[in-house]
Amino acid sequence: MSNFSNHIFRDYDIRGIYRKDFDESFAYDLGVASCLYSNGGRIVIGHDFRNGSDSLSQSFSEGAVNAGCDIVDIGNVPVPVLYYASKKIQSKIGVMVTASHLPAGWNGFKFCDHNGIPISADNGLNNIRNNMGFNRKKEKIGSFTHLNISESYSEHVTSLIKIKKELKVIFDYGDSVTSLIVPLIARKLKIDYYEINNSRSGDFPNRTSELTPSSMAKLGDKVIEKGADVGIAYDGDGDRFGLVDAEGKIYYSGNSIIQLFCILMPSSLRNKAVIYDVTCSGAVKDTIIKSGGIPIESRVGQSYIAKLAIANGAIFGGQYSCHNCFQENDYIDDAIYSSFKFLDLLSSQRNSLSALSRYILDYPHTEIENITVEEKVKKIIIEKIDDTLKEKGYNVISRLDGLKVELDDCWCLIRPSNTSPVIRVNAEGKNAKEVEIFHKICSDIVKGAIKNDQ
Repeated sequence: MSNFSNHIFRDYDIRGIYRKDFDESFAYDLGVASCLYSNGGRIVIGHDFRNGSDSLSQSFSEGAVNAGCDIVDIGNVPVPVLYYASKKIQSKIGVMVTASHLPAGWNGFKFCDHNGIPISADNGLNNIRNNMGFNRKKEKIGSFTHLNISESYSEHVTSLIKIKKELKVIFDYGDSVTSLIVPLIARKLKIDYYEINNSRSGDFPNRTSELTPSSMAKLGDKVIEKGADVGIAYDGDGDRFGLVDAEGKIYYSGNSIIQLFCILMPSSLRNKAVIYDVTCSGAVKDTIIKSGGIPIESRVGQSYIAKLAIANGAIFGGQYSCHNCFQENDYIDDAIYSSFKFLDLLSSQRNSLSALSRYILDYPHTEIENITVEEKVKKIIIEKIDDTLKEKGYNVISRLDGLKVELDDCWCLIRPSNTSPVIRVNAEGKNAKEVEIFHKICSDIVKGAIKNDQ
């Protein structure tokens, strides 16, 4: 059995530093384990441009085929295309080799079920992990085939999108695989577009894959320079997107993106559920209600968002991190579809994105603080923080995902990241100064718990 770092198996996926935390031998064993999990069923696999993605994909496929599974390789694609393909061809599972928005040097694996819905630790990923090291008893060797599904996916998206007026759009691919798909759709929809950050390099030479004000600054400059209506930036694997308006203002979190969708589609929202995660501002909940929708709070993670959305027949669901899924797109976590859905909605408006932004609610809040902690002790630290909060008499109002604690008119969320070795802290309330003070109080409690554990 291959050696690998235990912490690479996370709640949503597998992530680590390539050739330090895992390598091709691990990928081979993972292919065997995934074949065992799928009971010999068909597996569709895709990969991004990251260094090692191609060889990791090949090794995974070799392991799965030798264990008796049929592999369908769809090549270099964004992760939404992998999700679409899994549902389209009804594979048992789908596997994407990627580390999403993490820096160069990282890599990993994302899994989805036959409906293109992500598989997380509590609905399959732990089972795959438990299969590591076991040999599958097989009657025959499986098969390996290639499939080009990009055209089918682009036709699917364009069939759901209608652009009602001319729009000029700047697409920022962040050197990612989105550059292989987005132009196909834009041309079919006859959108006037311009591209930046299109190196298709696993080293991400032009900007980080994370969507932040600094990483999207160049896009803002280009939107102003070209006199565009809107700029759209994608993360490393195409399941998150951010916006820039004609004035260069950047919208990089679900706090604004979810609200914008609600503002643009109030007639569709009436008495329908909208899912949002626990990290989001209270402004998101209030805008959902104001737009006629029914807000339902979820744990962070697209598998949880999709599960609640399906159960409640939601119009759409979104996360603070800018993941979005829509009912008409089968709740697939798809930033490419979501971004063109936004253009569809915007094209039916007289108002520009800049004008619509005045309807976005913005409550006093702090930016998310990432406090470094060893991966293996995150859950222990959260338990200690919970005890400390009780001792100090603070009111923990939710343990849905981490600890949401309340003080007077403020709340603070203390949540262990499921993708990085950090505990995230952010606060919100009615008074900016009180919010900052409460954030610091909670941050100090987190840092104190970490220090005392060392």
